[in-house]
Formats: sequence, structure tokens, C-alpha cells
Amino acid sequence: MCGIAGIIDFDGPDPVQLGSMLEALVPRGPDDAGTYRDETACLGHRRLAIIDLTPTGREPLANEDGRLQLVFNGELYEYRAVRRELERRGHRFSSTTDAEVVLHLYEEYGDELVEHIDGMFAFALWDRDRRRLLLARDRMGKKPLYYRVAGRRLVFGSELKALFALAETPRTVDPAAMHAYLLLGYVPGALSIIRGVSRLTPGTTAVFAPDCELRTRRFYTPRIEVAAGAPCDPVEACAELSHLLGEAVRRRLLAADVEVGVLLSGGVDSSLITALAAGERERIKAFSIGFSDAAFDETAHACRVAAATGVEHICETVTPAVLLEVLPRVLSVFDEPFADASAVPTYVLARMTAEHVKVVLGGDGADELFGGYPTLRAQRWATILARLPGSGPLLRATAHCLPDGTGYYPFGYVLRRFAAGFEQSPAPRQLAWTSYLSPELLTRVGPGFSAWPVALTELFEELAGLAPETASHLLDQRLYLADDILVKGDRASMGCSLEVRTPFLDHRVVQFANGLPPALTREKTLLRRLLRHTAVPFAADRKKQGFAVPVGEWLRGEMRDWAAGLLPRAADLGLATDVIQDLWAEHLAGRRNRWRELWAVLVLCEWSARWKASV
Repeated sequence: MCGIAGIIDFDGPDPVQLGSMLEALVPRGPDDAGTYRDETACLGHRRLAIIDLTPTGREPLANEDGRLQLVFNGELYEYRAVRRELERRGHRFSSTTDAEVVLHLYEEYGDELVEHIDGMFAFALWDRDRRRLLLARDRMGKKPLYYRVAGRRLVFGSELKALFALAETPRTVDPAAMHAYLLLGYVPGALSIIRGVSRLTPGTTAVFAPDCELRTRRFYTPRIEVAAGAPCDPVEACAELSHLLGEAVRRRLLAADVEVGVLLSGGVDSSLITALAAGERERIKAFSIGFSDAAFDETAHACRVAAATGVEHICETVTPAVLLEVLPRVLSVFDEPFADASAVPTYVLARMTAEHVKVVLGGDGADELFGGYPTLRAQRWATILARLPGSGPLLRATAHCLPDGTGYYPFGYVLRRFAAGFEQSPAPRQLAWTSYLSPELLTRVGPGFSAWPVALTELFEELAGLAPETASHLLDQRLYLADDILVKGDRASMGCSLEVRTPFLDHRVVQFANGLPPALTREKTLLRRLLRHTAVPFAADRKKQGFAVPVGEWLRGEMRDWAAGLLPRAADLGLATDVIQDLWAEHLAGRRNRWRELWAVLVLCEWSARWKASV
């Protein structure tokens, strides 16, 4: 796991600039650094040493004749078998690292090599003789890659901050990205918050050659289609999932020359991964954090799972003061605005874990594949209620009479959200339910904003004809998983020099889940059934509880002065400060819980100030 950066300039690159880019990526790779330079290309690598800890694993890596140069971020899980096959074909290796396999696969398959590798990755491969750069990103988007093309020059990096290290990178906010961010709480798809900078989308390759026209190719897109011969019986499906997930865990434990631990919240996903990992290794460490506020704390469940599986459990209780203290660091780690407040405890957990191990397994992806979010159930209710005349006004009137409440997503708050969006088609209503600024509010807050960002139009059109549950699953996988959950996990962990591996996102598990009948991908039916056959059957009955923090209370208390001083900066971003101040007043007075709207605006303002960006 590493950080990568590079400059392809057909008029000649400046290696000093590459050094500045790599300096911005030190937390992603504190163990080592390496560079390559020729008359057109500069490639750089920051290394977190996990496989082949010797100097032979240093990148950039070259093939036998030096014609190909590679910088690689991620891990390949079946590289040993692939390597053996390549050696039988005459390829010679100079290291035992997984990344070198990519070079030789390129010699065999060209750009299609991405369809022959299993893992999480973002890489850049320079073909010196052909003066051609190949960029690639893994199927689900576990590893990030930003780039900017300007004339005869392309620059790329694992994070936006690597591009910010160059004076040439603009600091102009992209209005389309800001619009989408204020709705979603994150920047989606190929957009970045900066105009002219793009992100390579998951499952995509890009080629930059002397004609200086970037050509992209999508080699993988998650699709949900009941596969021919797919098991309909829960017992049969559970047996198949047990095999696939067990193998995914085993591969991720084996592909490392360092100790591998697990992240354990005590919920269904992490408990299952912990049980499977403990079945593979006698000694394994599990890491948890708890909260002093009992409404948000899960440590009792995590401790019970740890005791039953026999793992060494390392747990730390976090107070609001600790979360507030670390907030500035978290906001700097995320170099694009990112409003998911669970990033704060995720970072704290990663920081604690990194004191003990370099690699952990996590449970990300289970909710999106097996129906763990309450929005899936809400989709079914919305479909039913939408058929009843007058249900919309009645629901909205009822919700209006109830207080928002406090604590972990209280009923009044949830009902108000549900009522606001349930009459729309499946994809828009799901985003209305989960929005930070509602579609209606966006039209009043932003400069020329419509209810729905243009960035989502194509996805809405694609999902329009699908059944509500199918649309919900795909929206979660293609949007929320790729651009929120995996971004959060990557930035928080790599900001602490920690690698997180996700067995649920093994492409075989994804393919299996997306080929099941809908009845088997609701409310984690299969995962709960599978848990009942492990050392922790009691974990199967856990209700979903997110990694939440009490931001609403903080904004009325410890963070009040910080927020009050920051909100006026919204005017510099072209936002309607009178509307925002009304939201602030409502929240302070306790009339409405406006923490999501306010937090999205505050994070955007803080990001703008930190990175000196403006409209």
C-alpha cells in the first residue's frame, strides 16, 4: 500500500515538481521512496512496505529490459500463482513483490491485464518505447487516482493534495462538484472539487500518448442480474457464500509479509470477518473503539465477539474531547470536502490500530451487497404507500407534528426524511432521504443550483427502469460505496499509514451477491445465517448501528463558536448565507435538527479556507 505520483510532459518534465508531489503523500508510504525519470516521464512512489520488505521491492519497478516502469498502489491477492504461470512462460522477476506481476502481465495482455488481476489497486505504467502511459483503477474503486491534463502534459497522484503541491494546479471550485457535494456529502464519479482535475472512476483504464488525447475505457461496472443457476435456497446460498468469503479472507491474510489484524465493531459484518480470520490463524489482533456516550457505543458487543473467537482485543474508549481534538487533522487528511462525520472516529480507530499493525481486514461492502441499509426497507414501504391516495400529505403532516428528537437517528427525524422523498422514483427518493442539503433546499442555497445535480442525471436515467430494490443496491454500490465508504476508509487509514483490506469486495463475492434473487440480499439474511454457524452466533441478531458521532449536540455546545465564525465564509463560495443563517438559528434554538445541512456547509467552508480554494 503506497502513494503514487507522476508527470508525463512531452515538452520535458521537471523532477523537482515530482519531489513536491511525493512529499504530500508521505503518510501513505513512510517506509521508502523511489523515482524514475526520462525525457518525457517522471514517476514517483512512497512505500508502505507490506510485501517484499527488502530493497528489491522498491518502486518504480522495471521489467527485464527497463522498457516498462511501474508505480503501484494496492495489493494483489493471487500474485504468487500468476507469477508462477508467467515464469513458466519465460518471464524473469527481480523481486518477490506483487506489483511486479503487473509489468509482465502487460507484456502478455497489454491494457487488458486489469482483467487478469485480483485485488485493490491504482497504478501507472509507463511504456518508454511507445511513449505511452497506462493508468488503471480497481473494479470497485478501493484505491484512488486523481489526474489533470493540460495540453501536452498529464499529472497524476493518489490524492488531490499531490496535485495541489504544483503551483499550476488551479484552486477554482467546480460548481457541478460543489452542487453534488452539498446534496451527497461527498464528490461523486469522475468529478473532483477542483475545476480541471478529474478522478479515474472505478473499473477504468486511461491511456495518455503523444497525441495528448486521454482515452478511457470502463472494464468493469457492478450490475445486478439473477445469474443462471444462482442458488434460490438460503441453505445452498449460505454454503456458497461461506466458501467464497472464507477464501477471500484467507487470500488477504496470506498476501503479506507483516502481521494482519481485523477491525471489530461488534456488528454483523466485522464479527463475521473476525470469526473467519480467527479460524485461519491462531493469533490475531482485533481493534475497536468505543464512545463515552452510551447511545453510540458498541464495545460490549465487540468484547463479546473477541472473547468468543479468542482474538487479542485492543479497545479504546473515546470521549467527545478526543474527537474534537482530532477534528482538524481529519479535515486536513481529506483534501476534498467530505461531510460523513463518521470519518472522525474512523480516523481515531485507524490511528490506534496503526500503533500495532500495518494491515487489517475490515467489513466494508457488506451493507451494499447484502442489503444492510434501512433505505432498502424504506424503498419497499414507499412503493406500497405511494399507491394509497393521500398518503403523502398525511405522512408529511404527521412528521411535521413530531419533534426531531436527539440520539441515534430518532423516529421523528427519520419520519420527516422519509415523508419528504417517498413519492419520487427509487433513485431520487433514496438520495432525498440521505441528503445533506435536500433538493428543495439546494435550489435556495446555491448559485443557480437545480434540485438535482447534473452529475447524477445519467445514473438516474440508467436506474429509472429498474425495480426499487435493484436500483437501491446499485445506487449504494456505484455511488455511496465508491465515493463515500471507500474514500473514508482509504483516507482515514492511509492518513495513519495503515492498510485496510475488504474481503466482502472480493470480485467473486461481489459477482455472487449481485447474481442472487432479491429475497437473499435483504437485511443481511445470508450473513446472519452464516454467522449462526460460527463461534459468534449471537452476533447474527445485532441491529445495524453506524459509526455515528453527536455532531448536532457539538454544534450547540463545544463547536458553536467555531461554526459561527466559519459559516459567513459560505458567501465566498457563492452560497446564500441568509438561508444558511436561518438553518443555524433553527438548530441553535432546537426547533429543528439541522446538523447534516450545517455540517456539509461547515466542512466545505473549512476545506475552502485550508486549501485556499474559491469559486
